[in-house]
Amino acid sequence: MRTRPYLYSLLAGVAGLGFFVSQIKPIPPTIKIDPRLNAQMVESLTGLYFSPQFAPVLAGFDLGPKLPIEPPALYFGFDRPSAEMKSAPFLKNHYQLVAAFHSLHAPLKSLDDLPVAFRESTIYTDDKFLYARFQGDFPNLKFKEDTNAILKEIASNENTVAFLNIEKITPKVRSLSAPLGVSIWIGWKKSSFPFADRLGLNSKLDEALQNLLKNAQPQTEPSSTRIVAVGDIMLARAIGKRLSTEIKQQGETNYPFGEMLDVLKNADITIGNLECAISSKGTPMPGKDYTFRAPPNATRQLTAAGFDIVTLGNNHSKDYGSDALIDTLDHLKKSGIATIGAGRNRSEAREFKVITTKDGTRVGFLGYTMILPRNFLAEAKTPGVAWAKEKGLANDIKAAKASCDVLMVQYHWGTEYTVNPTKAQRILAHKTIDLGADIVVGHHPHWIQEVEFYKGKFIAYSLGNFVFDMNHRPKVTEGMIVTCEIRNKKISQIHCDPVSIKSGEPEIISWEVVAKRDRATIMKEIYIASGFLKPSPDTKLASAK
Repeated sequence: MRTRPYLYSLLAGVAGLGFFVSQIKPIPPTIKIDPRLNAQMVESLTGLYFSPQFAPVLAGFDLGPKLPIEPPALYFGFDRPSAEMKSAPFLKNHYQLVAAFHSLHAPLKSLDDLPVAFRESTIYTDDKFLYARFQGDFPNLKFKEDTNAILKEIASNENTVAFLNIEKITPKVRSLSAPLGVSIWIGWKKSSFPFADRLGLNSKLDEALQNLLKNAQPQTEPSSTRIVAVGDIMLARAIGKRLSTEIKQQGETNYPFGEMLDVLKNADITIGNLECAISSKGTPMPGKDYTFRAPPNATRQLTAAGFDIVTLGNNHSKDYGSDALIDTLDHLKKSGIATIGAGRNRSEAREFKVITTKDGTRVGFLGYTMILPRNFLAEAKTPGVAWAKEKGLANDIKAAKASCDVLMVQYHWGTEYTVNPTKAQRILAHKTIDLGADIVVGHHPHWIQEVEFYKGKFIAYSLGNFVFDMNHRPKVTEGMIVTCEIRNKKISQIHCDPVSIKSGEPEIISWEVVAKRDRATIMKEIYIASGFLKPSPDTKLASAK
């Protein structure tokens, strides 16, 4: 019986301790914020409010630093936290440095080149977090919240550049950098006190983490589909002879696409204007000044170069008659290369083709000609080419657009050896966009012609030559390739690259080459003709003679 008072005392002590423990309020986590950020930015980003002071509260008494317990920790910053903390990106956005479409700035090899390349230029961004991240690195970086105002500034001043989120980039600006990922990380560390969870020390941290991780905002990793379009490909005459000789002597050859293989093969879709028949059949059309027929083994060069589709809607695909055209269609089909613009009859000639890329984007293609030699037109039961003035053009374009995400229409048109499109070209190009096309690409003049944005859609009136044995005028040995980048099933970027043609072989003119006809000279001429740039007194355009 003497032990009962001790038992009562023990029970009372346990009860008192239980009551005492029950009064412990959970210790909120200590917050560490990257000095480039601030509490207001973090609060607006996360929707959580963080008091600047965190003091442990025990039984209603502020014990503060007297309590030897490490509280939970929460971190926000641009850098990944130390290994002792668990971490995850809360926010991740992707940006690109962009300039005007007609800017002659070379792409940056890395961001280390930025302060040098744009030492005296203003660099804008509409993203406060990117501004916070880089304002210390790039003194010329300025924050402007209005994206449209930035885009207008870029369009009016080719020396102005901006960091924009990839979702805001349009074809009217040109990217100068690879996508740049900027993350805001959260890091956390629970209290290491043995009874931390029982005492509720980590509950506030767990509550905050549950909300943060549930509402994380990482932007989808950027990916794009690339379409490469090139101009006139003529594999006959001197090019055909050299091709046949090298194949006979060596068994194989990279001629004439050797210098372009990486560009052509690495595209998701590669398209060009095949300016000849590929056949051993037929005879030259009587009375026609120029007739082109390449050897059948030429298809292996197109396949090896990565061509997925060619347009035959031109004034040379039927140079050797209907049998040669049908033979060309058969050779290309066996090689896995689709065709547009010509066929065994009118219906096939006007048929659109759709190619689905690896990301599921459906890209449609149509091809027509406005240059129509006699007997070239496809009829109901006669092989030939599709005429751009057919009454069914509107129906063709609308039907094609209904079956794809992005539609490219190619035209063989214009006046040879001129840089300016005709009025008829402009009218048809604009009508084509109005009917639903996303991009219009032309060929035939053998020169690069103007480029234009109409209702935000891109028109290249002529890409000039790509593979040709011409050399009688300066600009016939130059051409342009157009690369379309497609993101989220729409065109986000257009890149124009000039090529130089030597002995029939094209090669992109690099940014480093300094010559009489260098990259800047060629592209400046095109942009002046297109109205993007104003000519200066010292600007000399290439002679037409």
